[in-house]
Parts: sequence; structure tokens; C-alpha cells
Amino acid sequence: MTFKMTVSNPPSGGIGSVTGFPISNCQTNSKACTVETIQATGLPWPAALVKLSFSNYLVIKGIQIELIYAGAECVLAETLIELMGTAGGLIDNSTQSVIFNSSSFTATGTKLLSLGAGIEFKGTFAMAATGLRSGQTIAVL
Repeated sequence: MTFKMTVSNPPSGGIGSVTGFPISNCQTNSKACTVETIQATGLPWPAALVKLSFSNYLVIKGIQIELIYAGAECVLAETLIELMGTAGGLIDNSTQSVIFNSSSFTATGTKLLSLGAGIEFKGTFAMAATGLRSGQTIAVL
């Protein structure tokens, strides 16, 4: 999966906006529930490149995702669920990807909420510089 964003490089690091965020192959940790539909809404979302310790991260704010669960025994089946908040992903230039997981959320102090509770979000998205910067690493100087 590749998400779309634009980034500019002011002296303080990279700022940008996420203009497309495709989501697929989503799973729950519930045996009763499956993800029937899921989509990003409210785009564009503001984003920033930040350096923490020796690692580069992408922090996305204003995230809005809507999903519907399915499953005969799923209590929330056919109910529209909204996820909102911020997400921080580790930029891995060796694989040209950004990785979102509990470690990257902890490092960036970000959190996604749904139904009033924090949720776990894991995913790896392709991320590469394009245009004049094609082939270059993505980093905060």
C-alpha cells in the first residue's frame, strides 16, 4: 500500500499533508468480528517529519478513518465506527517504507481513539521521494 502526501522542507524539518491513505487487509483481534469496509475520510491530513533520538518519523495529525465490522456474533456488526487522532510511523529508508506500530506510537507520543478508547494500529506503507528528489532518502536534517 502506498499513501500519497506532499512534503516541503522548511529549515525546521519537513511539513506536508497526506492526500491519500489506502487501507486494505485490515484485521481485528476479535474472533467474532471482521472488517467489512474501511476508508480514510477528512483528507488532507497535516503531517510532519520529525527526528527523535537517531530516527526519523512521520507524524500525521487529524486522522479520520471510518469502518464497519461484520460477523454473525460481532456486537458491533454493521455499526459505523470512527477512528480519530494522530499516528507516528518510523521512516525506514532501507525498505522505502513508513512503519506504524506500538513502538512508533510510543516514540512519537501519538494515539488513535475509537469508541473512547485507544486502539492499536499496525501497518507498513511504501514511501519514497519523487520528482527532483527521486531516489533520495527521507530524513530530517
